[in-house]
Amino acid sequence: MRAVAGLEFVTRCTETSDLAARVVDFQRTIREFGFTASACAALVSAGKHRSTRFFFRDWPPDWLERYASDGWLDHDFVVVEARRRMAPFLWEDILSERRLSCQEAKVHGAALHYGWADLFAVPIHGPAGYCGLVTMAAKSRCALSPADRAALQMMASAIHEQCRSAVGFGNLDASAVRLTKRESECLQWVGGGKTDWEIAQLLGVTAATVHFHIEHAKKKLDTRTRAQAVALAVLHGIF
Repeated sequence: MRAVAGLEFVTRCTETSDLAARVVDFQRTIREFGFTASACAALVSAGKHRSTRFFFRDWPPDWLERYASDGWLDHDFVVVEARRRMAPFLWEDILSERRLSCQEAKVHGAALHYGWADLFAVPIHGPAGYCGLVTMAAKSRCALSPADRAALQMMASAIHEQCRSAVGFGNLDASAVRLTKRESECLQWVGGGKTDWEIAQLLGVTAATVHFHIEHAKKKLDTRTRAQAVALAVLHGIF
């Protein structure tokens, strides 16, 4: 029974701290359910800014390249639904409930044309707007029993937590990062979609000063972009 294989994987997750081995084990086990590709990610949003962190993904390189170059992450209905749903879902669960937007239909059509026939998604929600997402794709339609869904959900939760905790992503420890009051203010306004000039007008300082504070905040949070800095500030409970 496939569900048993899933439960055995969850048990193995508690027996070793070798993350690379667990990811390979996860990918091997989901093949018993008919899934040949997978990804594990975290999405954090604040205002107009969103940060996405991929822990692993073994989708074909050419598909990943097209997905990224065409900006499909912003129009993938799986990502949209994962942010507002608690329960795992298949493509057909969503398609039976609502009509896709033009951009969503374009992404779905491209996936079908590439050869993907089904996808199972497991949303994982946490504090401060944290949303983990584990996806599993198949080249043929997958018939999942309630037991199969439950087993895959437990597997996804287990591998996601191992990945997340390994890098400390999403840990709510405000004491680990100390932003000044001005750095926090500037970054909070960035989360509201304001430009340096607009923030400067609000705070009564120059745009150069705002830029200075934001760059220092990014450095303290160890991020490359403003979106990542805002997302991590939210996760740390800074604002």
